[in-house]
Amino acid sequence: MLCLIVSVPVMAAEKTEEPKELGFWFEAQVAGGNRPARLIGSFEKEIVGPLGFYVVAVQESNGYREAYFGPTLKPFEWLTVGVGIGKEHIPEADGEESLDSTRYNAFFSVEYEKIALYGSFENGDGGPWHELRAIYNLTEKFGIGVMDESFRGTGPRIEYNTGHGVQLWGALLHNRDTGENVPVLAVNFSF
Repeated sequence: MLCLIVSVPVMAAEKTEEPKELGFWFEAQVAGGNRPARLIGSFEKEIVGPLGFYVVAVQESNGYREAYFGPTLKPFEWLTVGVGIGKEHIPEADGEESLDSTRYNAFFSVEYEKIALYGSFENGDGGPWHELRAIYNLTEKFGIGVMDESFRGTGPRIEYNTGHGVQLWGALLHNRDTGENVPVLAVNFSF
C-alpha cells in the first residue's frame, strides 16, 4: 500500500513533463524591399556529452540555395557553438552563369535566463553573410530585442511564442547601405 501511495505522485509528475523536442526547426520569411522570400530548415542533435551535429538548408525565392552541416559543442548548458561546411547554388544573373561553390558557417547560441543571443556567420563565393540577434524574453510568450542581418539591415524585433513549438516574429530593419527600411515577417515551427 505504501509503495502505491508513493508511486502514484511520481508517475503523475512524469506524465506532466513536456516531451523533448526532436531537434527539427523550420522557418518561412517574407521581407519588403524586393528581398527574396526564404525557407530555412535545420536539425540539431546531441550525440554524446557536449558533442553533437547540425544540418541547415536554405532556399530563397530568387533561386539561391545552400546547405551545410558540421559538429556542435555545448560546453555549458547555456552555450552552443558549431562550425559547418557545405554547398551553395548562386543562380545566373545579368548574363552570368549560375555557380555552385563551397560555403562555410560558424554559429553561437546563448540562452541564459531571459536573454537569448544568436550569431551566424557564413562565407563562400556568394560572399560573406551574417545574422546577429539579441532577445529579452519579457514573458514565456513575448520577447523583444534587436537583430542585424546582411543585405537587410539592423533594427528592432518582436517575437510571440504560442507555447506549442510555433513562433511568430517581425522586425523593421534599416539598411544603412541603401537607406531603405526592410520589414520582415516570419513564422517558425520546432519539434
